[in-house]
Amino acid sequence: MFLKQGNNSRRFIEYNYVNNEEIDINKFNIVHNVSDDIYNTTKSFFKKNILLLDNGAFSNKFKLAFKSQL
Repeated sequence: MFLKQGNNSRRFIEYNYVNNEEIDINKFNIVHNVSDDIYNTTKSFFKKNILLLDNGAFSNKFKLAFKSQL
């Protein structure tokens, strides 16, 4: 969701998936209180996959600022 929503409160979602259940996008929930572990995992992922940022909906200024924090 980070690549689609950007660095805002809608970037983390949760979904309770049950085996063989069809996914219903109306059952996604936005997560507001995210642990530091999840933020660190996100940073680690983008550090290893930095080129994905170029496909996101970000300004060049934001990309540079985000990359400098990795």
